[in-house]
Amino acid sequence: MAKQVNKIRGIIDVQKLDKTIGEFKILEHVNFFVPTGSITAFIGSNGSGKTTTIKTILGLYPMNKQDKIFIDGMSARYVKSHTSIRYVPEKEEFPNITARKFLIQAGNYYGINKHDTLAQIYAYAKKLGFNLKLLDKKVNKLSSGNKKIVNILQGLVGTPKIVIMDEPTENLDPVVKTLFWKLIKLINKQNKVTFFISSHNLDEIEKTITHIVVIRLGVLSWQGDWNFKGGLRERFDRFNISNNPNVFSISINKELVNKINLLVKKNLIDKKEANQIKKNLF
Repeated sequence: MAKQVNKIRGIIDVQKLDKTIGEFKILEHVNFFVPTGSITAFIGSNGSGKTTTIKTILGLYPMNKQDKIFIDGMSARYVKSHTSIRYVPEKEEFPNITARKFLIQAGNYYGINKHDTLAQIYAYAKKLGFNLKLLDKKVNKLSSGNKKIVNILQGLVGTPKIVIMDEPTENLDPVVKTLFWKLIKLINKQNKVTFFISSHNLDEIEKTITHIVVIRLGVLSWQGDWNFKGGLRERFDRFNISNNPNVFSISINKELVNKINLLVKKNLIDKKEANQIKKNLF
């Protein structure tokens, strides 16, 4: 009998991802995909499972036997599948070297020469309002906002197909945040780079994204195409009646509701809290 081949739905395709630490289930049957060429937001509150999902996609956390993740058409179990990805972690542990040297080393890692790396970094740094003189400072001595910019820059080196960012605007001031989102839209449009960006702040990113994936309590809540006009509630209502096979279907995940009910049963939250969570579901 021929082995069944899973239909791959996007440049990143996560199928039935589970993650348990001790007796606590961090992720439960998480299933979503990121369309090629999109700017997809990964939305959820702190502790919802965003970072765990991202690190499993990147191979930083081990996959379970039944987990299936595909990156650019290849199983994420193969190291080669990660060569098309750049990663901007929420927090970076920087070595005791200058920002310039750190970024040149990032370029070297991806096989890009010093001249091309610096030319690209200078262009992006200027668009973020970053003072180029700071490149000659020890990166671990920079302010938290400037460290974040250096972290973002290393994730944009070269010509990646996919850039995964975990809370990239944390510690950035409002002006730089605006410049950041403009840069993301520019790179996405000019270089056809797919972005998968985690955040807990939907208001900040809704004018930039093309698609959205929402996770709550380790369970997928809903996912969809964001190219609709109107408010959030209107978007949700319109998503629910969408029959377009090229658009994510949007629906409240029954597993999420079941998980909330289980928390009530175990007296971990009361009924009032449970009803408030359900009421606030997108």
